[in-house]
Parts: sequence; C-alpha cells; structure tokens
Amino acid sequence: MSEHIIVNDKTYLPSGDLAKAFSYSIDYLSRLAREGKVDATRIGRQWFINPESLDTFIKDVEQKKVEQREQLRTERKREFQASLQT
Repeated sequence: MSEHIIVNDKTYLPSGDLAKAFSYSIDYLSRLAREGKVDATRIGRQWFINPESLDTFIKDVEQKKVEQREQLRTERKREFQASLQT
C-alpha cells in the first residue's frame, strides 16, 4: 500500500489501494464515500477511506443479504404450504 493519512487517530488509505485489497472498483468506493456510507475524506481529487468503516459496511451488506434470503425462504415456504391446502 502506498500513502496513508491519519485524522483524529483514524487511518485513511487511498481508495485505489482499498479497491485492490477488497476487489471493488475505485468508482464504487468513491460513490460510497460521496454518499457517506463509509468514513472518508477527500484531498484534492482523491478519496481516502477508513478501511475499518469499509469492512463494517461490507459486513452489514452481507448480513442484510442473509436476512433477505431468510425472509424470502420463509415467504416461499408459506406460499408452498398455502398451495398444498387449496
């Protein structure tokens, strides 16, 4: 990894470095930063992102996917049971 900055005892890494490390595009990470979904700061034209906040974001997204799958599974099971009763 190349340069990093420290603001209020938090380390921020360039979005390009994190894009490689997390297998995301720089554009996607920039969008997350602009939308405030990750802790980030912009210096010039480059976004610096706190890797811990990105990791938390990714874990939250994965948890939501698991919850949605479970909800869909439950709904489909109810629909199947209802179809058996008709």
